[in-house]
Amino acid sequence: MICSLPDQRLYFFEGDQLVNIMRCSTGLHGSTPQGRFGILNHHLSHGVVWGGVCDYWMGFTASHGIHAWPREVEPACETMLGSPASPGCITLHPRESQWPYYWAPDGTPLTVTGASLARMTVAGCHDAMGAREPSPDWYFAEGCTAGDFDTYLLMANPGEEAVEAAVSLFLEGGGEAGYRYTLAPHTRFTLPVDGLPELASAAFSMCVHATGPAQTNPWLRSVRCTSL
Repeated sequence: MICSLPDQRLYFFEGDQLVNIMRCSTGLHGSTPQGRFGILNHHLSHGVVWGGVCDYWMGFTASHGIHAWPREVEPACETMLGSPASPGCITLHPRESQWPYYWAPDGTPLTVTGASLARMTVAGCHDAMGAREPSPDWYFAEGCTAGDFDTYLLMANPGEEAVEAAVSLFLEGGGEAGYRYTLAPHTRFTLPVDGLPELASAAFSMCVHATGPAQTNPWLRSVRCTSL
């Protein structure tokens, strides 16, 4: 993740690919610390901050976090999103803050910078509709790594116990490849299908079977795409 103070934006990357952008409100008078950090912890709600209780807290220092506006001041924040407004934290709209909370496990790198990213836009990828609820079984009809296409399989374990995920890839014209992965509690994992043996240039479908409820999502990128 990169938080640009002049842009008042949070940029989310999968490797070198920008996958999401959110407006944010950082600290007034330069009170948001700059530098390289990592997500230290997650709390669905966190104490009394900025005069209220904050949901979807992700701490990146002992006293700073990324979180939704405090419940008690939410109405007043509607007009402040996209400009500095907080005492130092990186604040998000309550209806958007859930996404990064589950996207970024503990340890996810965060850079807070005074440089602008020119309010860059997401380009060069396609994302299917995300999972509405966890399930042990998932099926994806199309995948491709031929030509300029890259395919990623995104898996997440929102539960309290580790999950074993068996991934089966059914190759066009016959053939099958299978792989197993362990997803720790409250973590996510991105599988670059292009890097798997025999799948550097292939068309295929995918099946995921997990030992417990999981969330998955296929992601296809092509350099020939220009925008979402």
